[in-house]
Amino acid sequence: MFEQRKYTRFNAEGRVTIYPKDNPSFSIRAGLADISMLGLGAYSQDKLEPGTDIRFVIINKFSEKPIIGEGRIRYCKGFRKIDTEMFRIGIEFTAVDNETVEGVLKRIQKEGQA
Repeated sequence: MFEQRKYTRFNAEGRVTIYPKDNPSFSIRAGLADISMLGLGAYSQDKLEPGTDIRFVIINKFSEKPIIGEGRIRYCKGFRKIDTEMFRIGIEFTAVDNETVEGVLKRIQKEGQA
């Protein structure tokens, strides 16, 4: 199968808080699954519709401060984990500090080589 991604995804642990732009008082907590220069993958118990514009805050051990940015939901696929319905969410970055993301990716890559 042909790989369409321009950047490698790196597995990452952490938390993501998602704020839909059309309802900023509502937030969704998700687990960070992976990250790349163009976006991230997360797991959540809440469903978000593809095309939804969001703001996000990422907390992980590879960044000294939270990564704050904006994005768009690209996909949201449901699955079952034991007795709980979960969703795998793909988020495309639309506004983020690229230097901070690049620094996190370098630290993840370095730890993987240790």
